[in-house]
Amino acid sequence: LATFSPRGDAGAPEDGARDEDTTRIALDPYGRRIAVTLADADGAVTRIGLFDARTGAAISDWAGHTADVLSLAFDPSGTRLASGAEDGAVRLWDPA
Repeated sequence: LATFSPRGDAGAPEDGARDEDTTRIALDPYGRRIAVTLADADGAVTRIGLFDARTGAAISDWAGHTADVLSLAFDPSGTRLASGAEDGAVRLWDPA
């Protein structure tokens, strides 16, 4: 799991930084796909986008969380993506 700031700062948000200023990303174990948190029109980070790591082409766009997504992780086989949200909800996605 890695995070980056849209401002280009690597790592965790600094003190005082808003959590929604940080995008969560996860690379699948084979380096083929990248999952990224996405903001809704109202600014809530409740969506997840899946992209081809080589071309950058969009593969999927998932919605389902009702609170900001704080973590993303692929399972070791790359067949499931887990997302965790601020409200404690965990969702499993099929990135195939």
